[in-house]
Amino acid sequence: MAVDMHSHWMPRTLADALRRRRTVPILETGADGGDRLRITRGALRLASDHVDLAARLEIMDRHGIEIATLSIPGPGVDNLPVDDAVPLARIYNDGVAEACAAHDQRFVGFATLPCADVGEALAEFERAMELPGLIGALLPSNAFFTLAEAEAFRPVFAAAERLGALLFVHPSPVPEGRSTVPPETLDNALHRRTTLDNQAQISRSAVTLCLTGFLDNYPSIVVQLPNIGGNIALEIERMDHISLNRTPEAPPPSARLNRVHVDCNSFGPRGIELAVAAFGADRVVLGTDGTTFGTRWSLSALAETRLDEAERRAVREGNARRMLSARSVAPTR
Repeated sequence: MAVDMHSHWMPRTLADALRRRRTVPILETGADGGDRLRITRGALRLASDHVDLAARLEIMDRHGIEIATLSIPGPGVDNLPVDDAVPLARIYNDGVAEACAAHDQRFVGFATLPCADVGEALAEFERAMELPGLIGALLPSNAFFTLAEAEAFRPVFAAAERLGALLFVHPSPVPEGRSTVPPETLDNALHRRTTLDNQAQISRSAVTLCLTGFLDNYPSIVVQLPNIGGNIALEIERMDHISLNRTPEAPPPSARLNRVHVDCNSFGPRGIELAVAAFGADRVVLGTDGTTFGTRWSLSALAETRLDEAERRAVREGNARRMLSARSVAPTR
């Protein structure tokens, strides 16, 4: 049975709160009758199983997913002004904890935090880790584009180390003035926005987390990056080449990638193979986004890799079970 480490879901309490908002993010009904999450640039269509827990369980049962981590879908509330973010984060975290408590053998959750104020983020993190089923927190990748920016979040990392909590560093809207997201009117905007820009965000955070020594003070911490860690799996050979040419006395960048785990969400068999080659077979986990399409895609992609069966089993469930074992609330069935 598989374990899904990248699966988004929204409690109805948060959905109702977002429907009442007058500024983004706003949940609204699209022309097709489905939910759309309106954000700063454009809107994301949310499948019914992003809110309907019964629909999510049906997908999991159909595809052999035993355990799924739940995290906030789409661009979350973490970068909102603190007065908006604190109550919405509490609504989300309480709702996810309720779902985990009701299905304690199937779900665990990542808390969302009000990251515009690290003090408030730390307070909500500490509160959330007392709730049923919460195993850690989701943090916005734009907070880790540089070491200088990451420094502000050391209190959260110190708390995670002390609590044995997992941290999931996931793309989120970049604050105004720093965004490189191309407008929807640009040619090939879909691919430029959802792949080029998205993967670049993850890559920038991966460089900070793996190659700067930021994590050196947290030897036991477990950090997860989505989408095979951005573009690093492909670019690490070039990084090694440049490093060996210009700073041959330093360890090659590839030797330092073992500080994080990466999930295989949205990638095909060749991408998963690259991730295993770069990060190690013990550092790659299954991710599906939680949708029917994503679940079918990721499981099929893993089955089609040229990995051996022990490596496929590690990605499908073994590595995730080891990560979750750090939290006593994790399902152990």
